[in-house]
Amino acid sequence: MPVLILDPTLEQRIRAERDDPNVNRRDEVWEGVLVVPPQANNEHQRIVAKLTAAFSAVIDWDRGDQALPGCNVSDRDKDWKFNYRDPDVAVYLAGTKAKDSGTHWVGGPDLAVEVTSPGEDPRQKLD
Repeated sequence: MPVLILDPTLEQRIRAERDDPNVNRRDEVWEGVLVVPPQANNEHQRIVAKLTAAFSAVIDWDRGDQALPGCNVSDRDKDWKFNYRDPDVAVYLAGTKAKDSGTHWVGGPDLAVEVTSPGEDPRQKLD
């Protein structure tokens, strides 16, 4: 169920809680709108783990390929926290045009996987 918070003080408090780096969250920001998905169920997590392991087994890590169980992906280097997504699995190959900025990738992965859970519509987050 979507929630619209019109109280600026409450919005600031909730955003501060969501920005806590000690909390493992899969939040995303879509053009400045904080999107808080539900925690993935166990089946979802197992699928992500198996896919990440399978991709990891066939890519060339020594060459610079990477398979990640989620990462921040944005279309911008500066102010990236205004617009980013977190795919369930991302594969970046050594020759990718995307840039690894440490905290996030600028540019999409060579392969992105979204595992659909009940109540989720991944098509909303991708163009």
